Amino acid sequence: MGTFGSEVRAEYTAIGPAVSLAEKLAQAAAPDSVTLTAAFAQGLPRSALRSCGQLMLQGEQEALRLVALRCASVADLEAASLPEVS
Repeated sequence: MGTFGSEVRAEYTAIGPAVSLAEKLAQAAAPDSVTLTAAFAQGLPRSALRSCGQLMLQGEQEALRLVALRCASVADLEAASLPEVS
């Protein structure tokens, strides 16, 4: 993350593999939903998730398993008995 460009034109932006993955997840997500990799969602209760396919990334050997939040709001997610983060 940082400012890229020149003195004439500069932009604050982020680049890298994590940003590329986030963009691909956003593209794969249905409207008004939150899509995560199954690996990232391991700490969430299964009742809060639904499977939504796979995403094959260029240069990778295995596809990423994707899940989406079932919850419509933060209140719904909190009600799903999430563990507290300290």
